[in-house]
Amino acid sequence: MPYGYMRASGEGEAYIPDPEATQIVRDIFHYAAGGDTTLQIAGKLNAESIPTPGVYKNRKINANYELKNGKSNLWDASQVSVIIRNEVYIGTLLGTSYLR
Repeated sequence: MPYGYMRASGEGEAYIPDPEATQIVRDIFHYAAGGDTTLQIAGKLNAESIPTPGVYKNRKINANYELKNGKSNLWDASQVSVIIRNEVYIGTLLGTSYLR
C-alpha cells in the first residue's frame, strides 16, 4: 500500500487517502516543486520529527510491521525519492483500485 493511503472499509481492494500521511506527501511534493533536493527534504522532515513511512505504518496500521532498517525514525534521500518517483501520486493506477 502506498504511503499516504489506507484501505477503505467495505470497498474490497480500494484505497483512500489517509489524511495525516497525505499531508506529508503533499509537503514532500511542495518542497520538491520549490527546488529542494531529496536530501534537503529529508532534513526538513527529520527536523519536524515526521515519522518515516515504516514508523508510521508500525504505529498506525500494523503494530507487527517490522522496520527494514535499524533507524528508528530518520528520513533519507532515497525514501523521499521513492515517493517523488511513485506514479501513484501523479494519478497512475497500477493494478489496484484507488479512490480519489
